[in-house]
Amino acid sequence: LAEDRFNLVVVGRFSRGKTSLMNAMLGTERLPVGIVPLTSVITTVAYGSREQAIITYQDTRRPAVHIALDALPEYITQQRNPGNVRQVRTAEVRLNAELLRRGFYFIDTPGLGSPIRANTRTTEQFLPEADAFILVTSYDSPLSDEELQVIHMASSMAKRVFVVLNKQDIVAESEREEAMG
Repeated sequence: LAEDRFNLVVVGRFSRGKTSLMNAMLGTERLPVGIVPLTSVITTVAYGSREQAIITYQDTRRPAVHIALDALPEYITQQRNPGNVRQVRTAEVRLNAELLRRGFYFIDTPGLGSPIRANTRTTEQFLPEADAFILVTSYDSPLSDEELQVIHMASSMAKRVFVVLNKQDIVAESEREEAMG
């Protein structure tokens, strides 16, 4: 907060709907979503008067590039940047959204437990940067060991965790009640 920056990190297993939830909360469809595990790079969403994305590379000697949001999938998705062959460190998406105006940074992470181990490692290494977490899980499966580890880690660091139970539309009412019990 001293930096006027608050990192709210969205975390959970792959294919839980983390990016879809962020799009819904931001009231936009600017972050790429898909059926298969998609996000492969830490993607920060911050305020900007002009929509764009800034790509930084793992090799810090390589200059950052500014791209149009339509080009974002080329840098942050598993399909277009498999195993992060482009060596992207982060993508910072700038949106003119009121929610982001006062130093609020909304951060999308690659899924935990991903078949692509590098994606899970990327997320695990970034977790200490969080000021708070939104842990996205779903009705169709119980909390995973990775998700429980996030809760324990956040608790040990005195960080808040907000749990979102996603995908209620794919289970019956009785199953939803059982999951909440």
